[in-house]
Amino acid sequence: MTRLRLSIFITLCREWLTVIYPHYFSFKLPILFFLIYPISCLSQPTIACPQELPNHIKTKSLIKNILTLIPMPEVVIKAEGDATYQFILAEAYEHGVEVKQDFSRAYYWNIKAGNSGIAAAQHQLGLYNLFCTEDLNKSIEWFLAAIDNGDNPESIFYLAYIAVHFADEESIRIEGVNKIKSMAVQGFPLAMLEFANLLKQGQYLSQDNKAAFLLYQDVVNRGYKPGLFELSLCYLDGIGVVKNRKMYLDILMKSANAGDKRAKRQLKYN
Repeated sequence: MTRLRLSIFITLCREWLTVIYPHYFSFKLPILFFLIYPISCLSQPTIACPQELPNHIKTKSLIKNILTLIPMPEVVIKAEGDATYQFILAEAYEHGVEVKQDFSRAYYWNIKAGNSGIAAAQHQLGLYNLFCTEDLNKSIEWFLAAIDNGDNPESIFYLAYIAVHFADEESIRIEGVNKIKSMAVQGFPLAMLEFANLLKQGQYLSQDNKAAFLLYQDVVNRGYKPGLFELSLCYLDGIGVVKNRKMYLDILMKSANAGDKRAKRQLKYN
């Protein structure tokens, strides 16, 4: 209990020094900062994520809007006892909104929110363990918890995604493909994008570039910006459509402007 209280105290000191203090005071406390900050690192898990998590652009925009209504210092103060604010703080750290981007601290606050039953935090923890730590068992556990707490479509999709890409038994992989196909037919953007990828690759399906192109086009027309990058590649490589470098560059630029880092990297070479 004493160690738990010490950990909480150190964490609050860290948040106070790095978030609340700069909002209200123009000078710093460098000595105290350098004493508490390194110690506080020991009380939190270390998470490194080499890639952006899915829906990064959408959730970053959402957290920016929330923090225009609720000052960050208020979020930090309420986060210790309120799971909703814990999730908001986690998202702020993940996206680097009003704080320095820090996946370890995002993970820490998502754990607290997830353990309190916040479905969105449980879903994020599923994504962290799938794409960052590559711990499939933990990922599945968190997605199932999110489903139990009401975050159904996206968590269900990622369970199917795990089945397709990581299951040992072919029957389970095929079941995952069928689930993604069913969700794509229902118009779920993540599933539409993934099903288009499966059609393009001919993975557990007959390869159909034309159908893949039409799905990419459909998902973009529905306003799902992550589909822009894949659609641009269709025009570059002639996947289901005649090659068109102008269309490729136009759509690639839209993708980059929407915040897709893959598109930004690609533009450097064109």
